[in-house]
This record gives sequence, C-alpha cells and structure tokens, in this order.
Amino acid sequence: MRKGIITIILMMVFCSVQALAMHQSRKVVIYGKDQLVSEINRILQAYQHADIGVYVKSMKYGDTLYAQNINRSFVPASILKILTAESALLYLGPEYRFSTQFVTDAKSIDNGVLTGNLYLVQSGDPSLTYYDLIGLMGSLKSQQIQSIAGNVYIDDSAFDQSYGAPGWTTKDSHYCYAAPISAGIVNHNCLAFRVMPGRKPGQLAHIMTSPHYYYPAMQNTVMTKPRHSRGCYLKLGSSDSALSLHGCMPKGNYAWGISYVIENVLNYNQSLVKNLFRRYGVQVRGRVTPGKAQASLSHVGNHQSQPLRSIVNDMMKKSDNVIAGALFKKLGQIYTKQPGSWENGGQAV
Repeated sequence: MRKGIITIILMMVFCSVQALAMHQSRKVVIYGKDQLVSEINRILQAYQHADIGVYVKSMKYGDTLYAQNINRSFVPASILKILTAESALLYLGPEYRFSTQFVTDAKSIDNGVLTGNLYLVQSGDPSLTYYDLIGLMGSLKSQQIQSIAGNVYIDDSAFDQSYGAPGWTTKDSHYCYAAPISAGIVNHNCLAFRVMPGRKPGQLAHIMTSPHYYYPAMQNTVMTKPRHSRGCYLKLGSSDSALSLHGCMPKGNYAWGISYVIENVLNYNQSLVKNLFRRYGVQVRGRVTPGKAQASLSHVGNHQSQPLRSIVNDMMKKSDNVIAGALFKKLGQIYTKQPGSWENGGQAV
C-alpha cells in the first residue's frame, strides 16, 4: 500500500488523543498543542518497542499538531475497516438490510403440503443467528405448512467459495476472528461451549452447550484427573457429521471455554436446516441439499438484519473481522453483479 494512503489512515485513527489517553486508564482533557504533544509522548512511552506512526492534524485550521514516522510503511491491519465501512455506508446506504429468505417454486399449499421445492436463500448476513433462523421457521408454521413435497435447497451463491482472504494463514483459520466468510454465516460461523471436569477422577468431563447455537453431534472422551494433575489438555477435532473432544482436566470447580470455527460451512448449514425442520415438525419428502434459486420464485418468509448503520457500528467498535469480510464481499456482489469475492470487493471499495 502507498505510504500516502497509510498516512491518511493513521491520521484518521490517531486523531482522537483523548481516546488514547483513556486507554491508559485516566481521562485527559487536552488544552493546546504543547500539552497535546506531551500527552501523546507520555502514551507512546509504554510502547517503545512497537512500530508506531502518528499524525494529528487540526480539522479546523489544517495545521499539523503532531507527527511521528508519517512517511514510514506499516501493515495497516484493522485500520482498513474504516475504508470498508465508509464504502458500505456510501454505496449501500445506512438503512440497507441483509435479507435471509424462504422462496418456493410451488404453485399452491394443499392440506399443509407445499407442492414443490423450498429454497433458503442466504445473503451473507454477518449478524444472522440460530434464533433468527428459528424465527424464519415460524413463517412456515404461520402458513400451516406441515410438509415439503420436493427438496429444500440451500442457496449460498451470493458469495464465492473462497472463505479465507488472501494473506490469511492456516494458524489464523483456527480462531473465530478468522472464521469463514461465506454467504451462509450463522453465529459468525463459530460455536462456543464450556467443558467442566467430572465430580470424581476417572469420570468423563461435562460439555455445557448454549441454546443460542446449533451444535452437531459431539464425541466426548475428556477424562477427569486428580486435582493437582499436570499436563492436561483439550484437543478439538471434527468430521463432516460430528465434533470430537479429547484430553483430560484436573478435578475442580471450574470450566474451560472453547470456541470452534465452522470449517465446512455448507455441511454445517445442511445439518442445521435438517434439525430445524425436525424440531418444528415439518416433513421434507425430498432432500436438504445445495441449490440455486431462480429470480422469479414466490416468497414464503423473510428475515431482515438490523440496518447497516448498526452493523457498521458493531464492526468498528469491536473490530469485527467477520462483519468486515461480509460487507466487503457484499459490496463486490452488488457492484459487479457477480458472486461476492475478495477481488470484486476490492474493486467496489
């Protein structure tokens, strides 16, 4: 990236000296340039071994108030979310909402039977949750749909299948901040649960899940060891149909939190959809399988996200990579009228 662009980005991030001061656990009110310079220098003393560039410019008069390493190149990292946010707000608009829909090619509903295929059309909504999909199932129940005569298709064609951005490492992919950016994002494509040791050594540990998530089958072989045992660990694995948890935990009154990144997004979504239809007693006579919906199909149900201004607010305050990646691809999809990708997202921004 050009140095000039990086300087502008750094200016945007570091112009709030008061916020930087608050990061040091004391609120400071700045009066005048000399105190500003002194306060920034005080903050930077804590980061003497870090590579830092700062540029503070008066928005009223245009003069430079502070400059350090402003012509030096840095890895921009999450600062680039500013450009994604600004582009999304300008191009999509602050009131834009992601939509997750049920559509059908059926001509009628006869005695509770939808006489055709049903499509779940996913749009890459980074805020979509398991509870949102439960609410979407309510649209079928409200129309007294008890059975689907054909197949249920999952349409994730809004984005391409390149889930990880260029430059992401294999190590990154094991953490939820680098979860796959797909059109079928549910709960940020990451599952959270806790593991607690058994009451006595030799017993299996307990896995505590949350109703906010859908979990595939879990295979638990984690053993409880005596209280002061050393060398215990947890190892998380997965297959197409189940999660596996191995290892040991010392006895005690505590729990370890675990986060699992959903790697095979399509398989997970197929399992989730099958579970939802069983849970709500809607029979699927065909299969639950991938498939693209045509543009002229009839709407059966719709879930809309919060407006973009709220989603961008969450993205910026939490530096949320999943939201940023989804917005990046959504911009590319709408701008080029092709499945959203890292390449056309960059063109759009």
